[in-house]
Amino acid sequence: MRISLARVLGATAIAVGSLAVLPTPAQAATEAWINTATVSPASQVINGDAGCANKVKISVDVYDPAQEFVTSDLTAEVSDAAGDSVDFVLFSLDSRSGDHVKAHGSVFSCAPLETPGKYRARITLDWYDDDFNRHESVRDRYFTIQRPTSLTYNATPEPVKKNTSLTHTGQLKFDPYSFGSMYGASGVKIQFYFKKSGTTTYVSKGSVTTGSGGKYSKKITATASGTWKAVYAGTSARQAQTMYDTVSVK
Repeated sequence: MRISLARVLGATAIAVGSLAVLPTPAQAATEAWINTATVSPASQVINGDAGCANKVKISVDVYDPAQEFVTSDLTAEVSDAAGDSVDFVLFSLDSRSGDHVKAHGSVFSCAPLETPGKYRARITLDWYDDDFNRHESVRDRYFTIQRPTSLTYNATPEPVKKNTSLTHTGQLKFDPYSFGSMYGASGVKIQFYFKKSGTTTYVSKGSVTTGSGGKYSKKITATASGTWKAVYAGTSARQAQTMYDTVSVK
């Protein structure tokens, strides 16, 4: 038989109050553990002006051969990229089937207050055996919260003469971590790639760093017709962006 943490605390209180003797050693308990654990969605792009309704669902399958699982045995502590604890999750029972129990909990994100980036949910199954020995099964699962970005891109002139300059221009904007409208992001790298008509592979054609207001401009020699793309690679906190422009060379 297994004993939940709540039952341990209750039994301890009774024993102290009545000066009762401790229970005699029991047979070893049947082990339980977290079989699977998932988070969904694993990545969200949330505007800094959004409220607190965005959530990540944690779904857990517990192997419970003794069929003594209670939801108080299962918790999750959520921490941000800096390692600071930001939430403590309690779980609700979904179903039981044979030796398995399914449960879920939710992590709510309050966009203006949370720092975007990579989050860890440390899920713990915690219980005690008849001899009051503590057992635990732990799984770490990760999810990211990103802020939206926008990227404009245009390659001119179209069409362009062969072996002359094609000018690539546009603007990159970031959503702030908290409240406010998007702003031009300066000092950020934009990469350029080209795929010649009739081929399937993009080739790197250099990069540029955004200037004031997030604007950029770069001249690259055009040698063939095909598709160009401008790429902002993104980060764990910022949404990636890719924009395309097909250009004919005459």
